[in-house]
Amino acid sequence: AALVLAAKAAATLVTIRAGAWGGVLTPAVALGAGLGALSGLAWSQAWPGSPVAAHVFIGAAVFLGASMDAPFTGLVLVAEFTQQGAGILVPAIVATASATAASSLARALRSGRGPDRGPR
Repeated sequence: AALVLAAKAAATLVTIRAGAWGGVLTPAVALGAGLGALSGLAWSQAWPGSPVAAHVFIGAAVFLGASMDAPFTGLVLVAEFTQQGAGILVPAIVATASATAASSLARALRSGRGPDRGPR
């Protein structure tokens, strides 16, 4: 599964860098779901009975939200695509908020601004 995920990521990167037409919605959902599945499988090895599907949902929502720079939109789109119940939304919101904060911090550090200095 990890090899297929790496191949999908590489193919998506090469395709987008080559200037091919298309968006990132489907690749983002697929890559996020794949990462979620891998983390869910690892988690279920440590804690048997853990729902791998929850990890798949959260991974897809977080990855889509981060790739679009629109975390709430990513969460709502994946929730609508999958028709998950409301019980998964709280963990998904926490994961999406954490990923958004980490992404903002990484972007600020790359641009030379510290997390506490704000815009220039």
